Amino acid sequence: IGHVIHPKSGGGFSFSTAPVEIWALARRSEIQVSGEFEILSPPPYRSARLNAQRGTFTRLTHPVHVDVESYLVSRGVGTSLEKFEISAQAVGQALHDLELMGITFATMFPDIDGIARQANMGSLWKTIGQTGRRKN
Repeated sequence: IGHVIHPKSGGGFSFSTAPVEIWALARRSEIQVSGEFEILSPPPYRSARLNAQRGTFTRLTHPVHVDVESYLVSRGVGTSLEKFEISAQAVGQALHDLELMGITFATMFPDIDGIARQANMGSLWKTIGQTGRRKN
């Protein structure tokens, strides 16, 4: 969210017009190639943040492709990766919807940073309105 909504010095927020991209990777065994492209899940005891986020990582060590998208497309399994774009205007509504589902900064980052980010959302909601739309 930091690249869409920026705090202003002296209070308030400024808003970017750039969309937010969210990527989803299907965890199918046929897309993994040992030593080249692997889907990794860290042990659950490593980090409270990783546990809360159910973090999964990819490791790509291909000599030509440096990004997951072009690598999967080159192998004919590009449909395993989906990109969802949320317009900058819809980010506030999306955050509000996530909050209604119990997904917040405080639940995704269960530490002092997450609590602080969640507390700061109160100021943001006052600026853009409870439904994520800017007040005029």
